[in-house]
Amino acid sequence: YDGDSNALDNISLTIEGPAIVEIIGPNGAGKSTFMKSVLNLIDYRGQVRVDDKDGRKLGHTVAYVEQRSMIDYHFPITVKECVALGTYRKLGLFRRVGKKEFDQVERFLEQVGFAGFGNRPIKSLSGGQFQRMLVARC
Repeated sequence: YDGDSNALDNISLTIEGPAIVEIIGPNGAGKSTFMKSVLNLIDYRGQVRVDDKDGRKLGHTVAYVEQRSMIDYHFPITVKECVALGTYRKLGLFRRVGKKEFDQVERFLEQVGFAGFGNRPIKSLSGGQFQRMLVARC
């Protein structure tokens, strides 16, 4: 967008949570712009409020999976190992993923309807399955 016009205007949304939510609409409707604004990934005018709190301070309350991923599909890693990478934000960089984290991974996979896929290599996934794995990783 050129910055002189509003990409989005006067949007109000209520989500009863916790929930996994999809935002769908035609190309160019502003879905990605909306999410990037909510997550403070782009500059915007106005305000974003979540639970009556400033949206710029959401932290890990909301997860976002982009249409494209920089993950190498051919990297030799399983679905379970890839999802476990999402636990490092709480673990810290130099701690190892343990049983507690892998138990969480199994729950995350179940939540996205992916139970039983944990030991599959990521290169065997379809595009939609890959996106689902990324949601579980969040």
